[in-house]
Amino acid sequence: MPFLFDRTREQHAHSILDYRTFLSDSLLGRRFIAELSHEAKLRGLSFRVERRRGKGGHAMIWLGDRVTTLPSREIDPKTARKIRKSLGLD
Repeated sequence: MPFLFDRTREQHAHSILDYRTFLSDSLLGRRFIAELSHEAKLRGLSFRVERRRGKGGHAMIWLGDRVTTLPSREIDPKTARKIRKSLGLD
């Protein structure tokens, strides 16, 4: 790994932590998207996600005729409720 030689030990540890945080956040977001997709399927609604259309790393989600944005950060319970409400699931 060439970047190991260009960085101090603290910088390297910090970059690994940032990468692991990014991975866990993206996995949590993917899990939430999977739950929304499953619920759409149960209700017989169309479901689509586009990451390119959102600004600042956000994704756009379409569920039936409703649309909302999904933040690129971790989805906490309050945010999940708001997203679900805007999609008409709660």
